[in-house]
Amino acid sequence: MPENYPATPKPAAPDTPVVQTEQGPVRSKFFKPALIALGIVLVIVISEVGYLVFKGYGKTYLQQHIAPALTSTPAPTPPTLEDIQASFPRNHISSDKARDFADALDILAPKLEFIQGASLNYIIAGTLVETVPGRKEKGGIEYTHWMKLEAESGETITYLFTEQEIQTVTVFLFTSTGSSQVNIREINRGDFVTIKSVSNLLDPDPNLRIILEVIRE
Repeated sequence: MPENYPATPKPAAPDTPVVQTEQGPVRSKFFKPALIALGIVLVIVISEVGYLVFKGYGKTYLQQHIAPALTSTPAPTPPTLEDIQASFPRNHISSDKARDFADALDILAPKLEFIQGASLNYIIAGTLVETVPGRKEKGGIEYTHWMKLEAESGETITYLFTEQEIQTVTVFLFTSTGSSQVNIREINRGDFVTIKSVSNLLDPDPNLRIILEVIRE
């Protein structure tokens, strides 16, 4: 048997130089998305600042260089009968004007086709202190209803209605909740009543057209 000799040691390999590579800092996996989000925020901020600067400059430029737009002027409209009456002074009653008006109407009567309207009217207003249904004769005319109105000065006036006028009168009641058409007997003491009496001079009917406007607080 072969003798056991100690194993011949293999020659050691020459020292292999060890190469060390430097590793950069380890970046988190959230670094890139955070960088993108930051860029978006910066773009938005810059855009807003630019918009505000441009807006302020543009507004100043327009004010300095552009003439103001012309506002449209409303078309003129003729005044209503109420507007004309409201412009008249109320110093005294001139019945002569009514007679002059009647004389002028007589002259125009043969040219009736040209006359579009002719009327006489008067308006009485005051606080209702008394309303009485009942028959009363005055000046040969029989009345069936009357109202007593009071002015701020304390003066009173009594307005008389014929039966025909009671049947044809129109009454409008105005309250805080709206307006409605009511019966003349629904007017209460303390209501502010405006009586509008209109006589159509082109109508042979002698009765007046009466409209009542009642304000109730």
